[in-house]
Amino acid sequence: MKIFNRFLLFSLFLITSCKTQYVATSNDKQLYKVTSNNQTDTLSDIERYLKPFRDSLNMTMNEVIGEAMGDFIKEKPSGSLGNLVVDAMLADDGSQMTDGRKVSGAITNPGGLRINQIPKGKITKGKIFELLPFENELVIVEVKGTVLKQWMELIKDNGGWPTTGELISPSKILRNYNLDSTYYIATNDYVANGGDNCSFLIPCKKHPTGKTIRELVIAFIKKSKIIIPNKTASFPQIGE
Repeated sequence: MKIFNRFLLFSLFLITSCKTQYVATSNDKQLYKVTSNNQTDTLSDIERYLKPFRDSLNMTMNEVIGEAMGDFIKEKPSGSLGNLVVDAMLADDGSQMTDGRKVSGAITNPGGLRINQIPKGKITKGKIFELLPFENELVIVEVKGTVLKQWMELIKDNGGWPTTGELISPSKILRNYNLDSTYYIATNDYVANGGDNCSFLIPCKKHPTGKTIRELVIAFIKKSKIIIPNKTASFPQIGE
């Protein structure tokens, strides 16, 4: 056994002594900085492709189109933000049909306004895209007085919608309006096609304008240059 142990130790000595030992004689370090501009990065090609589009979009969205002299707030029954939108819907050629017939008023649903405030100060085009991100079209709807009454009652039951025009409160519509007469109301295509519980509008005749609510609001602010918040709705005064 002693002879075997000595043989084992001698074998291990031979193995370890014959193994080549490697020692570092120099150390050359080089650091590679990873940045978004690294031209070897695969994403840089995508970035270079998208940059002109991003720059153009930023330039468009950052365009100042007017100035708010106060905060425009989304409120019920007649917040200044909603009033701004319906005033734009009824402005200029939105207030008259192509055949000369008069549009009596403008109505939009509160859910179509996607932000709660436009703060005092410069207004950018991008802010209106935030307010009205959808491609909702301005539509003129022909409604009988009976349907208009039903619409006003719905608005009253919902605590008020943004409305404006030569119309009156729901409580007075029977006394002041001929229920058999036809009235022309500007609204968005979503509501005109029955959205927001307005199924009674589905059978009504509609006149598309080909203009989005958003582009009308942008044009209205550009033309006005300076806009002042107005909380007083000309129609209808809910709860009167």
